[in-house]
Amino acid sequence: MGISRQKKKDSGGEPEMDVTVWMVTFADLLSLLLTFFVLLYAMKTLDNQVLKEMFTAFSGGAGPLWFTDRFPMERMHRDYFVAPHTLSIKQFLEFLEEEGKQSSTAMAAINVKGIEEALLLSQGTIRKKGPKFSVTFPNRTMFGPSSATLTPTAMTALDRLADAMQYSQSKLVIEGHTDDLPVDTPRFPSNWELSAARAAEVMRYLTEVKGLDSRRILGAYGYADSRPVVGNISESYRARNRRVEIVVEQTPPEGA
Repeated sequence: MGISRQKKKDSGGEPEMDVTVWMVTFADLLSLLLTFFVLLYAMKTLDNQVLKEMFTAFSGGAGPLWFTDRFPMERMHRDYFVAPHTLSIKQFLEFLEEEGKQSSTAMAAINVKGIEEALLLSQGTIRKKGPKFSVTFPNRTMFGPSSATLTPTAMTALDRLADAMQYSQSKLVIEGHTDDLPVDTPRFPSNWELSAARAAEVMRYLTEVKGLDSRRILGAYGYADSRPVVGNISESYRARNRRVEIVVEQTPPEGA
């Protein structure tokens, strides 16, 4: 009887603590740390513009994650240059105004307006790359699929750009770029021919139609898919890689 009572007393005490319970919390901590470092790595390898486009999807409800006041995403491509690239556009306009000082103030103001109109019409952007400016036009507004014929929108945008740069003596380099999808037509057996033809068509329009001095054009080059701005991993990314860039080289001041 004494032994039986002792067992019952022992069984009625506090349950023993599981010494492995800490492993659950530790495993959760490791999972969170792993996720955190994976996100850091992903953000490091993302193109800055891609990251901004991703955060734009949360505009209006993400507080500090703000890059533009436009929503939904379909509208962003037309207007996103206003916020992220304002500095580059301002620098480019100041550069053109400095070169056009010999003209009247009214004419300079009209030229500045022409740059803005060209960007709006073509959904283009301006980026400063060291001493150079890159005016980028997406192919979706410049050419038809597998075509090197300028669209009416492209011609209007180039009209505005050429008018704005008529007083500048800066040198221009025109580059054609495509995505990695192969093209095979009687005229363009590969993306090399297509990108070169598009660059040459822009050069021809600026010199023969708009009358820019051909000596200012240093060359027109086709790079096919060899110089993407983002990886060709989706259709939206490929659309960003299909582009024409007009690289404007700043003319050094006299006596420099």
